[in-house]
Amino acid sequence: MKQSACNNKNAPWLKWCAWLGVLLCLALGAVLFFRHSMVPRITIVNRSGQLLEAVAISGNGFRHVIPRLQPGEKQSFRVKVRGESGLTLECQARARRVFVENLGYIESSGGYRAVLIINEKLEVRCLGSVH
Repeated sequence: MKQSACNNKNAPWLKWCAWLGVLLCLALGAVLFFRHSMVPRITIVNRSGQLLEAVAISGNGFRHVIPRLQPGEKQSFRVKVRGESGLTLECQARARRVFVENLGYIESSGGYRAVLIINEKLEVRCLGSVH
């Protein structure tokens, strides 16, 4: 006569494995959920050697303004984007206006990051990544 799984000597081991499987699935689900729900983070770095004023970073559904960005300074912030978006940066450096469109690409979720670097020639470069 066969024993049922509940009366089997290996039943505690099977129950432990089942609970471990459930916990691993929950942990994986939580990681994927939090990664997907992460809003984009933008960092702007002033390597120009001069004061930047009225620094505005904008995209689909957002506009973030930094009144002053000192030489060598960097600032990071999170933005709420509507869907997919390119990035635009504009600022004033002494008597020169800087305006650059289509710097990078971010989405409303998924852990997107963009680092905007302004060099001594007031050229802007975007380094993007997904975390």
